[in-house]
Amino acid sequence: LGTFEFNYSGADVYLGTMVNNDFDTYQLGVDAAWTFGGQTLHFQVVNSDSEQFAATDYQSKAFGGAILWEGDLFQGVLKTRWGYSAFQHTKTKFYQWLTAGVQLNLGGFKAELDYYLGDRTMDYSTTVGLAAADPRYVHDHAASLSVEHTFGKWRPFVKAVWSERYDKDFGSAVYATSGIQTVAEYYPFRREALKDLRFHAAWMYSRTDFRGPYAGMASRNDHTFLAGMRWLFKVK
Repeated sequence: LGTFEFNYSGADVYLGTMVNNDFDTYQLGVDAAWTFGGQTLHFQVVNSDSEQFAATDYQSKAFGGAILWEGDLFQGVLKTRWGYSAFQHTKTKFYQWLTAGVQLNLGGFKAELDYYLGDRTMDYSTTVGLAAADPRYVHDHAASLSVEHTFGKWRPFVKAVWSERYDKDFGSAVYATSGIQTVAEYYPFRREALKDLRFHAAWMYSRTDFRGPYAGMASRNDHTFLAGMRWLFKVK
């Protein structure tokens, strides 16, 4: 997908948008890339058998296609990840996604703005308190904005997210989530083997407001405090 949030390792996303949190991430496929003037265009074809996209009786036949622009403008000051994807639901029906990410780099400051818009089949029964599974045809859109500053061995940053789910069968939005996080990361080592070892502390808040047929439900507020260590390294 064409966003910066979706390109991060899951270990680096503390508070994600609804789309980033539950989008089917990995599929078998092929990628062809064309690089010119610091820009890269990706053309991808993937197996699209996920329940989010393919109808049950079409999963063995479904494919998806994607175009992604990875841009590098003004000598790295502005970078882009813009994408369009289409996933087969049936032979003639496709679920389409538009995704856009922009990254601004100024010295030690970095800001990222991401947006998602698309259709899929999702079972959100647990979110609205239903006991039985109930896959629904939904239209999701979400946005995130993060700002960080790296100085020395420290990297503090804040991030805000917003997401809304629209149920196409109900013809109404069913809930929206919003949230904010504050994080401080500390990288104590400079040696190549240890440079990606970090300590982190984070606070995250999210709120879910129910709409349409679930408008009578009370809003849900969640607070999460997290502290720990992460070490990513290459195994040769």
